Amino acid sequence: MDPEDLENCREIHAGLMAKERNTINYLFLEPVDATYFPDYPNVIKKPMDLRTLKENLEAGKYTSKEEFYADTQLIFDNAITFNKDRDSKFVVDLAKRMIRAFDRLKKKIEAAIAKKNGGEETSAASAVGGGAKKLKLKLKRSSSVLTATSSNEEASTRTGGDDPPPNKKAKKVKLKLSLGKTANKAESKSSRSNSPASTNTPLVETVGEAPMNATRRAQCYKIMASFKRRQPTNCKYFLKPVSDPMIVKDYKEKILNPVDLGAITSKLDKNQYSTVAEFVLDLRRVCSNCLQYNTTINDSFRPVATE
Repeated sequence: MDPEDLENCREIHAGLMAKERNTINYLFLEPVDATYFPDYPNVIKKPMDLRTLKENLEAGKYTSKEEFYADTQLIFDNAITFNKDRDSKFVVDLAKRMIRAFDRLKKKIEAAIAKKNGGEETSAASAVGGGAKKLKLKLKRSSSVLTATSSNEEASTRTGGDDPPPNKKAKKVKLKLSLGKTANKAESKSSRSNSPASTNTPLVETVGEAPMNATRRAQCYKIMASFKRRQPTNCKYFLKPVSDPMIVKDYKEKILNPVDLGAITSKLDKNQYSTVAEFVLDLRRVCSNCLQYNTTINDSFRPVATE
């Protein structure tokens, strides 16, 4: 792969892993665990995930950016293929949002390449010089059509189509380009209407009210693993029940529903959650209990729980 393409692919991968996408990329970070999905290898013939994608890229397994693009798209296509007819349909929405993010990152890179190449071609053309016609571009936001006028065409019409005399100065061509203001508004409106956030029923509520099953429980395990991996330092304070003898009695009096990450994992193992909402509630309680007990601004655990 060309060194410049390699850097561009790294930039795209970093964009997909960016912090602002933590809420939609967490299911695609690692290979799918076939322990929880025994039929996955039968449905998906070529598994792919963001970690494997990065490893392949750094190992030089991609000879072109197109191969990298294909494997990136495969991550999310696999998710859609496997989950589209299952209870875990919410994964399809996450995959589609990641596809849109991938397309935006790819277009940004391609635009930068085109701009760079266009600048080089312009410089080369300027160096050649000669009798090339001068072009003037005028951008009009209010215009809704693309118009072009040429003095050459007018002259050709008046003279019956004959070429202008060779000694005369070349005519200037003027172009007026519309920015498509109306079209942009319509496109923006359409984009907003198609986004998951614009649906009448929030995605979280729809998933949360659904009964827990093997597929959803597996996703809960992945959420727990991702949570511990992303916040290893902070998580250590919430892995076990509060046991400090100096505060445990007071803690139990103030906190009616104590819970910790270890207890949540144990309840998942014993299949004690009847809905996804119950799992989410316990996960939220881990942090909210900390904030409820550590009430002053100087308490060191408050920023940990908030983060």
